[in-house]
Amino acid sequence: MRMKGMREVTTRRDLIDRALPGTRAAMITLLARAELEAIRLQRERSIWATNQRDTERRLERAAARVESLRRALDGGSPRRKGVRRPPRRSLPVRQRTVALEY
Repeated sequence: MRMKGMREVTTRRDLIDRALPGTRAAMITLLARAELEAIRLQRERSIWATNQRDTERRLERAAARVESLRRALDGGSPRRKGVRRPPRRSLPVRQRTVALEY
């Protein structure tokens, strides 16, 4: 096996971490930690899958919007013609006076 760098060098700490614990209590503790880590990773995977589905839906909507805007830009969809709104009349502003006493 060819080493790629110092990160692949096996140290005493690596050997200790890979070794099984000596007591039953320590084994039970490691088992519980491993089970909790597995549960956490399953939860993370389900959240990731949900986020991925939501992102795919948003991406599809964005692609549809881009396509519709390109069609409109190329003249594919006609604009509404003949519907003109009259200009808004500016309504007179009623001025009110308020008496302030100091």
